[in-house]
Amino acid sequence: MKRVLLIIVVALALVFSCNVDSNEEREELLSSITWTIMQESMSNSETPNRKATYNFRNDGTYLLKAGDIEINGKWSWVKNDEIFLEVKELTFNDEETQFDAKSINYYIRVIELSEKVFKTLERHEGDDWDSGFVKEVNYIPVEL
Repeated sequence: MKRVLLIIVVALALVFSCNVDSNEEREELLSSITWTIMQESMSNSETPNRKATYNFRNDGTYLLKAGDIEINGKWSWVKNDEIFLEVKELTFNDEETQFDAKSINYYIRVIELSEKVFKTLERHEGDDWDSGFVKEVNYIPVEL
């Protein structure tokens, strides 16, 4: 009986230690790659030649570039598979605009994250995951 209990305790310790490592590895993977949206993820209303790129930084900030537009903000994990993106500043034609509006903040649910793909579901802060306004977006690493 003691041996079975010891095996269970060791197994639980391994499970919890693996989760910590995988969270750290996932965050490192997310922030070490510049991600660009796959053409298939763009709707017909989006400009196909406007290539959007995400840079998630280790310090909890991010930069989204789409053509002449740059968005700076903060990102954080709110759940094991969900990231909250808070828009802080938008730059267009070298003019900066500060933001403090919840309507432009959004959530990213991570479906898949590897060295080759970052697959997400995305919604605005005011929408629910089952609202019908959720969009699937796939990103790939920027080829340097």
